[in-house]
Amino acid sequence: MVLLSASVFGVKRLLAICEAYAKQHGLKYNSLKSEIMVFEARRNGTCEVFPNNIVLNGTALRMVFKKYLGHVLTPDLRDNDDIERERRALAVRANMIARRKKERK
Repeated sequence: MVLLSASVFGVKRLLAICEAYAKQHGLKYNSLKSEIMVFEARRNGTCEVFPNNIVLNGTALRMVFKKYLGHVLTPDLRDNDDIERERRALAVRANMIARRKKERK
């Protein structure tokens, strides 16, 4: 599940709704498997989220930078890391094809 919000308050509210739903239905979210990712605002570059600021079931969620659905996500909203990863993968495949052609000659 992915929760998206434009503010820290919004994320906290969404998490509270999830916790209430889980409690009503006898479920529990695993805080150790849950993570938070912050995308910085371009205008001021400040971040109001601190590692212990967002909690789920009383446990602070850890901040991460990671891959989601095969794409590298970064806080600065740039795709340079993802493009570089794809470029390297393409170079590896091209080298494999070139080697195969060379071996056949």
